[in-house]
Amino acid sequence: MPDTLVLAVDPDRCRGCSKCVKACEETHGHARIYKVSEDAPPVTCLQCDDPPCAAACPIDAIREEGGALIVTEDCIGCGLCAVACPFGAIELADGRAEKCTLCVDAPKKAPACVEACDRGALRLLSKSDLPREKREWFAEQLQRAHRILREEG
Repeated sequence: MPDTLVLAVDPDRCRGCSKCVKACEETHGHARIYKVSEDAPPVTCLQCDDPPCAAACPIDAIREEGGALIVTEDCIGCGLCAVACPFGAIELADGRAEKCTLCVDAPKKAPACVEACDRGALRLLSKSDLPREKREWFAEQLQRAHRILREEG
């Protein structure tokens, strides 16, 4: 069974340009990642291990395929998945639920948003890589804090 993938967003690298949202919209006809404000990093599906959206779906239209959670054509557009998603990463469009699928349903090597981001704020990772990525990020934050303290001190 392939490792589940996740789209990692680094808010320190995001400058709020919305290239990722535009690329997603061009690829899928509407955006599947969302911005809550102009300068905020994007909100996207976190590909939960025990997804509340899938549990809430009365017809099991949210499934894992190709390492990502997708909404199948069976979706009836009831919106229960959107209510259940704790991250607000699901919206209803054209009578059905829409969420990030990591572009597994598009002819791309990487998600459109990742390809569009020229600052490396979006990266596709396997969930097994996350602990290492978190440690590296935390180490960078500590180094930054030490630099600031030395400069002020």
